[in-house]
Amino acid sequence: MVTLPDVKMMVFSGNNPWHHHQDRNRMKKAFRNLHTVVSIDFAWTATCRFADIVLPACTQFERNDIDGYGAYSGRGLIAMHKLVDPLFQSKTDFDIMTELTARWGRSDDYTRGMNEMEWVKTLTTTVKKRIKVSSTFQNLKSSGKKAS
Repeated sequence: MVTLPDVKMMVFSGNNPWHHHQDRNRMKKAFRNLHTVVSIDFAWTATCRFADIVLPACTQFERNDIDGYGAYSGRGLIAMHKLVDPLFQSKTDFDIMTELTARWGRSDDYTRGMNEMEWVKTLTTTVKKRIKVSSTFQNLKSSGKKAS
């Protein structure tokens, strides 16, 4: 039998477990057992409401990223180009997590020596092999089209 340590802190980034879990009272009890709850999101969600710390993430329009399309077929990859810089005090998830892990003395483990664009390119290369996409992120970015 495996005995797991007590969880004292949870960081939720871009998801809302309150939306998925059916037993709200059980969720409240679980959240009360945590010492710290951090929510990273661009919208005020139920998770933000119950969090001790809320960090403002930017939207998909304020960061470079990749996304897959063909939810069940996994047919392709889409380059998501940053349209504007992050507004107000919001930051990209990568920047937020890099700063958090730096405070814990673990940023090198998190970034592995890469910046955000290097991570996007690495992920593109990795995903491309799995779903047999022939374009690189640079090709996707310059063409503005989907790759399949």
